Amino acid sequence: MLALLPTTHASIGQPDPRIINETMTDGDIEFRDRFGSTITFGDFDSNGVSDLAIGHPFEDIGGQDGAGAVTILYDFEIINNDTTPDGINFDEGRTVRLHWDMSSMPDDAGVITSFGSALAVGDFNGDAFDDLAIGAPNDERDGESAAGSVTVFFGSATGLTPGIGNPLFFDIEVSASESVDAGQNFGWSLATGTLSEFFSDVLAVGIPGYEEGGHPNAGAVMTYTLHPGFIAPFNTYVRGGLLPPGPRTDQRVGSSVAIGIPDNELDGPSLAIGAPTLGAGNGQVYVCHRALFGDGCGNGVETLSQGTYTGSGTAAVGERFGASLVFGDVDTGNNGQELIVGSPGEAFGSLTNVGAVSIFYFASKAGQFWHQGLGAVESSNAANDAFGTSLASADLDGDDEDDVVVGVPGKDIVVNGVTRSNAGAIITLRDLDGEDLESEILVRQGDFAGNTAAGDRCGSAVATTPDFGTDDHAEVFIGCPQATINGVGEVGQVLVY
Repeated sequence: MLALLPTTHASIGQPDPRIINETMTDGDIEFRDRFGSTITFGDFDSNGVSDLAIGHPFEDIGGQDGAGAVTILYDFEIINNDTTPDGINFDEGRTVRLHWDMSSMPDDAGVITSFGSALAVGDFNGDAFDDLAIGAPNDERDGESAAGSVTVFFGSATGLTPGIGNPLFFDIEVSASESVDAGQNFGWSLATGTLSEFFSDVLAVGIPGYEEGGHPNAGAVMTYTLHPGFIAPFNTYVRGGLLPPGPRTDQRVGSSVAIGIPDNELDGPSLAIGAPTLGAGNGQVYVCHRALFGDGCGNGVETLSQGTYTGSGTAAVGERFGASLVFGDVDTGNNGQELIVGSPGEAFGSLTNVGAVSIFYFASKAGQFWHQGLGAVESSNAANDAFGTSLASADLDGDDEDDVVVGVPGKDIVVNGVTRSNAGAIITLRDLDGEDLESEILVRQGDFAGNTAAGDRCGSAVATTPDFGTDDHAEVFIGCPQATINGVGEVGQVLVY
């Protein structure tokens, strides 16, 4: 266990956040769009300027409630001058909304397909254009409700422009041995990365509702290689039955996925898989090291639970260890990445659903266990904060070392003496391998107070991106999917620090 770090508080020096919502993108403001439920970025036209993708999975499309959509803002930039009052710039003429009723899509919009509830970016066909994968885990397939599907839009010189074989649409039946079944939730989670030096990026798809051996919701993860008009299952296929303790009802393997290179695996990447409801919600994470070949983890699986390496926290009912996952290089001295795991249901005494985050250093078999108010970590524990609901990592302060961003969507904030329940926040953890941990809470009293309201649930999604501005550090994007806009509830917005 790594020693608790001394208390130090410092700011990354951010101004009030920029705001992105559908009023800026010519979108319709409707109840429960939940704009900002998912956020990612890529360079879809390879022009050297990043593009932003924002999911609003409950958007009405073609009169179908909850069909879902994804908005693309091309050439997104942060502007630090007085002539751009909202502080952001993007190519408004190219803004596009991806959804079921596009002529290039294979099906019309359906009710509550949740298109856009998972997003992932990678270069799947090796053409130097980023591609976008979109999960619709509640899509009805062959009459089976919530079977799920994934759509991939391939990048080009004109961006995510449909063409021959583009977009590519598939469900679990792309694997000849599989068939769709109600409640599979294919596409619930997505991750991209290179699982072999000989291949372009692969797409990992979480299927937490997969049934195995008579165990509903045992879960599975499949990986795929993709090209326009062509898809093939990759060699890694992980079912709950291939992981300890074997298939279990409601373990929901694949609720979260991440791909990275742990600090003990310089010869190959690894696939991390969350099963947060295993054991009455205790949760586990499986790390398939060098996940290149075989039906299962191939080169071995490492099982993580609350307390592994960290010596802090023990597995307990309802903590949902593994609900969120991200790899990040928080210790630049070991030439690899660490795995950060969220447990948003972690309890402390009589306080339930407070939340915690664990960081695993594989080479040294050490770890850290963090929650609010511990050492330098900002704020204090409160019931239903759900610290760790979402995670991201990037260099926030320009020291060439990744920092961690933690979503706390249940956080209450106080503005002018009035408590705003579930307004939400994020908390940053920086210099995790040094002697002086630094932490900051964003979206709280004094930060953007006039635009933070009860029920916004800011921090439900977080993303960190390359420096969009001129300040030499990554930007932080905060999803507030239940924010009220112009008097309409749960429309959603995104804040940018």
